[in-house]
Amino acid sequence: SESKSEVGEDAGDESETKSDVASPLSARWKREEEAARLRKRAVEVSGGEVGMGAVLLSASNCLLVLYMAVYHLVSNFYLETQIDQLEELFGAGHAEWLSSAFNFAFPLGGLLASVPVASLLERAGEAEYFGIATLLANTFSLCSLSSSRQPQLAAALLFGPVRCLTWACYFQFLSTESRYPPGLSARAMGYNNVVIAIVGAAGPYTLAYLVNERALLGGASMGMGKGRGDSRYLQAKLFLQLCNTLIAIFPCLLWRERRRKQAGAAHSG
Repeated sequence: SESKSEVGEDAGDESETKSDVASPLSARWKREEEAARLRKRAVEVSGGEVGMGAVLLSASNCLLVLYMAVYHLVSNFYLETQIDQLEELFGAGHAEWLSSAFNFAFPLGGLLASVPVASLLERAGEAEYFGIATLLANTFSLCSLSSSRQPQLAAALLFGPVRCLTWACYFQFLSTESRYPPGLSARAMGYNNVVIAIVGAAGPYTLAYLVNERALLGGASMGMGKGRGDSRYLQAKLFLQLCNTLIAIFPCLLWRERRRKQAGAAHSG
């Protein structure tokens, strides 16, 4: 009888362990079933399977690509011209110190930001996490516009976390099955990345060429503070700041889209 009771206890423990393991699995299966139901519903409403062209040319995907292309352009231009800008603003000594601080803070900031970024993406909606990314990206670009050392140091410290957050938001958005069916998401990501990479690679070189040729300034001298020659980059950075401000339309439209869906659900309910 003792052996039977021990076997019974072991069986009870084993069943509890299985239930503990099964609970997160069952929750995951429920989520997958719900996603499949939503995909089926989307197909029924649209009258057929969603094609690659429809996914790529959707308003949300076009705005996503534009958003990431602008961010990639701004960040790459900063990377490629940073030391030159800092030398014109502060001289070689301070420029080297700020550049060393950036080289240290860039990877470390991205690493430290990964945990809070993952938590944000898990808890927040599309409009919220892209809104935060837009706010931080504009804060970075405004700091990089300044001719003072403290804002430039803040820009160097912000670069890594902002880059981590922005790209995490991009991949999180691409994983939304209601927008990107599983069979098309990888291809959509590939096409999107090509456009983003072209803008991010060709744009900074084009701007740098125009700056060096003084085509943006017409040879005018417009120094900002301390008499340093930062005017070569001023109009280019103002243009990039304008672009960075305009991409705030993307999280605003995501928020508007969500409000419409909530209003429609409340009306149908």
